[in-house]
Amino acid sequence: MAKRSGKAPSRLDKRKEHEAAEKRDAAEGVVKKVRKKAAAVGEDGEKKVKKAAKPKKKVKKVTNVRQRRVWGIFDNSNQQVATFPYAQRQAADTKLAELQEKGKSTHYFLQPVNEPIAEPVEPTA
Repeated sequence: MAKRSGKAPSRLDKRKEHEAAEKRDAAEGVVKKVRKKAAAVGEDGEKKVKKAAKPKKKVKKVTNVRQRRVWGIFDNSNQQVATFPYAQRQAADTKLAELQEKGKSTHYFLQPVNEPIAEPVEPTA
């Protein structure tokens, strides 16, 4: 092996050294130990019994709930006061103006909200 002045040996030098050792072992008839068989057999020569695998937990399917977009009018404590269909923005604006003039608190605001759509229940007859 060629030495490099004051540096660690290169990967190429290490690889050549390893291949030379393999050739030497093959010529001498040295057999490498097999780890898998040694691990499967205990100290007394009997096979080790593997533990049973734990059953996997079932993952609940996520069902997508259909939602619709509506306009919601909220007060200053984020309580929803009224809702309007998304297409009726003007009606929501007029209700908002009415609430701001009428009440003590003028802190009402309009915001789009997603609501789940109630699935129709089929009657069983």
